[in-house]
Amino acid sequence: MHVEPIETYPGAAQDILGIPRKQNGIEALQLGLRSLGCKGMINRQQLTGDELDAINCALVAKEYASGRYLAIGDPSEILMILPNPRNYHVKKLNSAKKN
Repeated sequence: MHVEPIETYPGAAQDILGIPRKQNGIEALQLGLRSLGCKGMINRQQLTGDELDAINCALVAKEYASGRYLAIGDPSEILMILPNPRNYHVKKLNSAKKN
């Protein structure tokens, strides 16, 4: 089995997905991930911000594996992989003020 490492940034992915960052509320981020179809422990218990960011990164990895991603950066270095905004037409859940 070949595993290819990728670079991503949960905050940027959350912005693209239209869900709050953990700094704007753990419960709001968890609700946002649920609204995107994330299942499992995310529906059964409150998770930490780091755990939710990890779930978000797994969602990005799934998009990458499916070929539905945006790669940004310098091609001579590792590219940052993000969800492709064209694949998401979600209502913006982040109504809290950004710092």
